[in-house]
Amino acid sequence: MMKYIALIVFALITLNLNAQNVEFKASNFKDKKEAYKKAVEAIKKGNE
Repeated sequence: MMKYIALIVFALITLNLNAQNVEFKASNFKDKKEAYKKAVEAIKKGNE
Protein backbone atom coordinates (compact mmCIF):
# COMPACT_ATOMS: atom_id res chain seq x y z
CA MET A 1 0.00 0.00 0.00
CA MET A 2 2.82 2.41 0.86
CA LYS A 3 4.41 1.72 -2.53
CA TYR A 4 1.27 2.94 -4.29
CA ILE A 5 1.05 6.07 -2.16
CA ALA A 6 4.71 6.84 -2.78
CA LEU A 7 4.23 6.28 -6.51
CA ILE A 8 1.23 8.62 -6.62
CA VAL A 9 3.07 11.33 -4.66
CA PHE A 10 6.10 10.99 -6.94
CA ALA A 11 3.92 11.24 -10.05
CA LEU A 12 2.13 14.34 -8.77
CA ILE A 13 5.38 16.08 -7.90
CA THR A 14 6.85 15.22 -11.29
CA LEU A 15 3.81 16.53 -13.13
CA ASN A 16 3.82 19.72 -11.07
CA LEU A 17 7.49 20.42 -11.81
CA ASN A 18 7.00 19.79 -15.51
CA ALA A 19 4.02 22.16 -15.64
CA GLN A 20 6.22 25.03 -14.46
CA ASN A 21 8.63 24.76 -17.39
CA VAL A 22 7.82 27.88 -19.46
CA GLU A 23 10.04 28.93 -22.34
CA PHE A 24 11.64 32.37 -22.23
CA LYS A 25 10.53 33.97 -25.48
CA ALA A 26 8.94 37.23 -26.57
CA SER A 27 5.53 35.69 -27.30
CA ASN A 28 5.15 34.89 -23.58
CA PHE A 29 5.41 38.63 -22.81
CA LYS A 30 2.56 39.83 -25.03
CA ASP A 31 1.39 42.62 -22.72
CA LYS A 32 4.78 43.32 -21.12
CA LYS A 33 7.13 44.24 -23.96
CA GLU A 34 9.16 46.60 -21.78
CA ALA A 35 9.62 43.94 -19.09
CA TYR A 36 10.85 41.51 -21.76
CA LYS A 37 13.40 44.03 -23.03
CA LYS A 38 14.67 44.67 -19.48
CA ALA A 39 14.96 40.95 -18.81
CA VAL A 40 16.91 40.38 -22.03
CA GLU A 41 19.26 43.24 -21.16
CA ALA A 42 19.80 41.82 -17.67
CA ILE A 43 20.60 38.39 -19.13
CA LYS A 44 23.07 39.92 -21.58
CA LYS A 45 24.67 41.94 -18.77
CA GLY A 46 24.95 38.80 -16.62
CA ASN A 47 26.58 36.83 -19.44
CA GLU A 48 29.41 39.35 -19.88
